[in-house]
Amino acid sequence: MKCPYCGKEKFVTGKQGAAYAGITVSVLKSRAVYHEICVNCGTIVRSYVKRPEKLRNGKKE
Repeated sequence: MKCPYCGKEKFVTGKQGAAYAGITVSVLKSRAVYHEICVNCGTIVRSYVKRPEKLRNGKKE
């Protein structure tokens, strides 16, 4: 993966806890959001939740 802003290829993964606007499907199924962050310029190039299949069971589409 390459940063679309600076072109570097080194990233760290940061976890955004549910207390900071995480995705909440129900009170019991809150999911943390993870971000891939460029270590050179700080750009978030990807955001995701682990085990997205857990989201499908608690919310209408």
